[in-house]
Amino acid sequence: MYCLRAQLYLGFLAVLAVAISGCGGGSATANISKTTPAITWATPAAITYGTTLSSTQLNATASVAGNFVYSPAAGATLTAGSQTLNTSFTPSDTNSYNAATASVQLLVNQATPTVSAWPAASAISYGQTLASSTLTGGSASVPGSFAWTTSTSTPALGSSTPSVTFTPSDTTDYKTVTSTVSLTVNQATPTITAWPTASAISYGQTLASSTLTGGSASVGGAFTWTAPTTAPTAGTASASVTFTPSDGTDYKAVVGTVSVTVNQVTPTVSSWPTASALTYGQTLASSTLTGGSASVAGSFAWTTSSTIPTAGTPSVNVTFTPNDATNYKTVANTISLSVAQATPSVTAWPTASAISYGQTLASSTLTGGTASVAGSFVWTIPGTALSLGASTQGVTFAPTDSTDYKSVTGTASVTMNQAKPTITWTPPATIVYGMNLSTVLTATINVPGNCNYTSTNSSSTVVAVTATSTLNAGAYTLTATCTPNDTVNYTAATTTSSLTVSPSSGSVLVDYGTTLQTIRGFGGSEAWDGTQMSTTKINNLYGTTGSQLGLSMMRVRIAPLTTWSTSTLAGSTSQWNVELANALSAINAGSNVSVFATPWSAPASMKTNNSVNEGSLLSTGTTYSDYANYLQAYVQYASAKSVNLSAISMQNEPDWNPCPASDNGTGTGSGCYESCLWTAAQMDNWIANNASVLTVPLIMPESLNFNQAMSNTALNDANAVNKISIIGGHLYGSTPKAYSLATSLGKDLWMTEHTVTLAGGTGATTQSVTDAINLAEEIHSSMTVGQYNAYVYWWMENSTGVNYYSGFVDTTSNANPTYFGYAIGQFARFIRPGYKRVSATAAPVSGVYVSAYSGGGHYVIVAINSNTSASSVPFFIQNGSVTSLTPYQTTSSGGLVQGSAVAVSGYNFTYSLPAQSITTFVQ
Repeated sequence: MYCLRAQLYLGFLAVLAVAISGCGGGSATANISKTTPAITWATPAAITYGTTLSSTQLNATASVAGNFVYSPAAGATLTAGSQTLNTSFTPSDTNSYNAATASVQLLVNQATPTVSAWPAASAISYGQTLASSTLTGGSASVPGSFAWTTSTSTPALGSSTPSVTFTPSDTTDYKTVTSTVSLTVNQATPTITAWPTASAISYGQTLASSTLTGGSASVGGAFTWTAPTTAPTAGTASASVTFTPSDGTDYKAVVGTVSVTVNQVTPTVSSWPTASALTYGQTLASSTLTGGSASVAGSFAWTTSSTIPTAGTPSVNVTFTPNDATNYKTVANTISLSVAQATPSVTAWPTASAISYGQTLASSTLTGGTASVAGSFVWTIPGTALSLGASTQGVTFAPTDSTDYKSVTGTASVTMNQAKPTITWTPPATIVYGMNLSTVLTATINVPGNCNYTSTNSSSTVVAVTATSTLNAGAYTLTATCTPNDTVNYTAATTTSSLTVSPSSGSVLVDYGTTLQTIRGFGGSEAWDGTQMSTTKINNLYGTTGSQLGLSMMRVRIAPLTTWSTSTLAGSTSQWNVELANALSAINAGSNVSVFATPWSAPASMKTNNSVNEGSLLSTGTTYSDYANYLQAYVQYASAKSVNLSAISMQNEPDWNPCPASDNGTGTGSGCYESCLWTAAQMDNWIANNASVLTVPLIMPESLNFNQAMSNTALNDANAVNKISIIGGHLYGSTPKAYSLATSLGKDLWMTEHTVTLAGGTGATTQSVTDAINLAEEIHSSMTVGQYNAYVYWWMENSTGVNYYSGFVDTTSNANPTYFGYAIGQFARFIRPGYKRVSATAAPVSGVYVSAYSGGGHYVIVAINSNTSASSVPFFIQNGSVTSLTPYQTTSSGGLVQGSAVAVSGYNFTYSLPAQSITTFVQ
């Protein structure tokens, strides 16, 4: 087999195709293609923007006939730059020839605008750049703008032709055009940042004498006065100053103003004027100035013409005032002036106080008098001695201002009276009863004469006394009246002195004018009395007639209830009934009887050991407040039973545990009884936070032996002290003593329990007068030493058993008073609630004890004689209207035996107190 090779012949684009079949033979076919004409188009010459296209540029030719179409077409205007010209050729014989295209590049150059007029430039100042000059006007063939070719250039002073460029708006098709314009550069004006200051000159000097200092400008130069020969007037002038630049070519001079001070000139005064004389009180305006000369025209005048100069030759200021007050200063100096003293006018002369014989005028006081100026009136000859009667004496008015005023003399009438002699008397303040007054009545007078005396007692009774007189004990006012022998020139004189006549040793002075504590009463306890007292017993204890004891207080026990609800405040309250019934009977039987209650223990449920014996109040939960509500419930329960309590205690003997240590706090040991232990701090805490619920006065702490430490804590606590009314205590193992802290806080002191041991000792069953004396002495000491307001004994009635025979009444149905009963009756029966203890000699002699009281219009004296023999005691009474006293006596025979009245004469009496007796005197 043979293969066909095809050949392409370039030139006419003829294609020959031959098909030759293989070895088996075949046929061949030939096709002839069209040719593309050749186009000839030379690159045209460059043209200038604005030239339109023409055949000069559109001049392509082809190798065959045909037609050319150009883009852009003829007549088109091209933008500057290299532009492409395109043509499409269509042959006339389109069967044989293909269409053809061609293109050439044409360069279009920018056109140059025509500037028909260049702009004018505004003038600038030296130092400014061309940018500061404004170009105005100018015109060109195309739109555009004129600007300085180099705007940052700084042209020299004068005229110059700097370059200006016209920039067409169409910078693509047009070139910029540059030329020059004329510019004027003027001199620059310097900037003055600070003008100089000028030194002061004096009037008459020119500005050339003022130095300009400082000043600053934008360029170098100097400041000078514009018109240095000018002489300004005094004051502050505004003058012209010129700044001259160092570069006078390029910069102008600048003119401004500165202030210059022109001082006034001081004239020369060659001689000062003389002044005419004045009288004090005139002003300087009344003095004429004469003469005087100065270097310039002017006048002399007083500097302060309204001044009133002092008398004498004072130096006074004169001022020279120039006529030209603008340019010249005033000048001041002093000149001497003669000022005569003025004479005051006395409109009223003073009156003179009378004097006594022997005195000079100096002893007469001048009162009143008036003058035209301040001053004083004095006697002209104060040492003059006068005769009795009235006389006229010289008086001088001495002005306070003795420099400016003269003294003036006149007269005043003065009376000389009789003289009162001077008494000298220094008697002793106190003497002892029985002494006569020889050491007291010792007054003397300073002239021959004699003195007489009287005494006045506390009841205003006046009696004459002499050196041999004696006075009863008491307080007196002594009066001495002294009469001179010369009754013509002297009168009698009197003076007084206080004298206290103290009782003699062994006597008693009772002063009802000195009151002490208020007595609340005397009584005893009814605690644990499980039965109703008989009417006889109650009457003998609380009645106030016959041999009845007249007790006025009862202490009852608050039994610890076996059942008690803290929520309902109810329980087995019937346990309280018997004692409250006895209290009500006492109230009904007696007079002004008060009842107070004391708990020995809280209910067992409130305590730490759940027992009414020993233990303490629980301090947890609400127990403290529950206990307060429990006590208040008792107050209300008692009131419902017609017993209105006068007070309530929070605890009996909080510092005493009656149980043996062997029972370990269980309260079951031998001898145990109701008790509850508190510390002082616990009592303070309970009172401060809970006692306000109580509606009756609170008693605390009722300690075993009146231990003040148990109450000091609460008394010193501001939150507790005002909730306490009464400090109570017992006297077991103790004796009465004062309690200053409690009394200073206004608290009552009550002795609320004690039993006096029988003189017969343990197991004794009978009382004797010795027992009565022992109890009376304890009550006396409680009142006078302890200053207690109340004394409340332990059990009031005897009962069978060891040591149970120390009550006030015996165990018989008659309930007869015992010696103890009579002893307390001497106090309770006659010293009623509300009475006051008064001052009295407490222990006039050994074994004798006295206290005194008053109240309800009564006077009471209780005297105890513990001696085994009678004691005769003088009693002296002051500040009390006591005329007769009735004695009530207890002796070895017992009783409250009324004796015969004792007369009180001259506020004193003497009484023989029987051996071992108690006597109460009552009026």
